[in-house]
Amino acid sequence: MKMDRRGEIERLLGEPVTASPPGSFLPFIRRIDTERLRASAERFGTPQYCLDLDRLRERAGLFARTMRSHLPASECFYAFKCNDLPLLVKTLKEAGFQADVAGIFELELALRLGFERILFSGPGKSADELALAARNGDRVTVIVDNMDELRLLADVAAREGAEPALRIGFRLRGIRSPRAGGNWSKFGIALDRLPGAIRVADDSPRLDWAGLHFHASWNR
Repeated sequence: MKMDRRGEIERLLGEPVTASPPGSFLPFIRRIDTERLRASAERFGTPQYCLDLDRLRERAGLFARTMRSHLPASECFYAFKCNDLPLLVKTLKEAGFQADVAGIFELELALRLGFERILFSGPGKSADELALAARNGDRVTVIVDNMDELRLLADVAAREGAEPALRIGFRLRGIRSPRAGGNWSKFGIALDRLPGAIRVADDSPRLDWAGLHFHASWNR
């Protein structure tokens, strides 16, 4: 039975809001050097964005250690779309994170900052973006979103003479059917088309199929 969207919205809007107890955030506020914030405000004006590098390093290290305690061979890639402030990105690179980018600006930034492993994802990549990836095949892995993009990438990689062969990964989605329950339907290559995509990659000497990509948040 389909969800009654109007009823669900009304329910959410009508739920009482639970406020945090008084003083809940004081421990965090007390950590802040208010004198330095005042001095910064006087110098640069307000509002302004403040970055706690020590806290960032601490949280990044905790995340990486937690992942590797369960998946020892795992690597952590930071998605530039969250915040592409170069100082923040450089700090995460120093903490051992690799780069996950979408779009030519983020790809160029990751290359300039010296990341050794870069996942280039995002739908609708242009020929110029794919050419830049092909020229940096020693560091970039392109996440292919559909068959048209795969064929375009094969042509671009051949034209650029990608050496070594450009690594690619296939972003997956499931077959749209009642049995599938509508899962895996947002982006990517349908599972029933994956064998054809693999054949195209195998027939392209400048492409190297290296893996699969999917979102665990809404894929089963």
